Amino acid sequence: MTTPAEFARFKREALRLMEKLGLKGWRVVFLHEKLDGCYGDMLANHQGRIATIRYNKVPDTVATPEDPERVARHEVLELFLARFEMLARSRFTLPDDIEEEKHAIIRTLENLV
Repeated sequence: MTTPAEFARFKREALRLMEKLGLKGWRVVFLHEKLDGCYGDMLANHQGRIATIRYNKVPDTVATPEDPERVARHEVLELFLARFEMLARSRFTLPDDIEEEKHAIIRTLENLV
């Protein structure tokens, strides 16, 4: 089982990276619960701008001490790309929408490197 201390590390790293990526327009709920087949996951409600980021309480693989931070980074990057993924999956996405979102991602990454 993952511990409350590991969940605290997970949440701390997620919040740190969200700040760095400028993901301030989302309300994020963190949960520590049993998940099947993964260390964590992220669910995004685009209309309400609410994301749920979960850390697996009972992982079915061996965890290392670095895992909480690694899993947090992965899930925050899922949130970072969530709008781009939504546009890519939409039947009615216009090319300008994809271009706009691509450049929003590029601008954020330019500020990081």
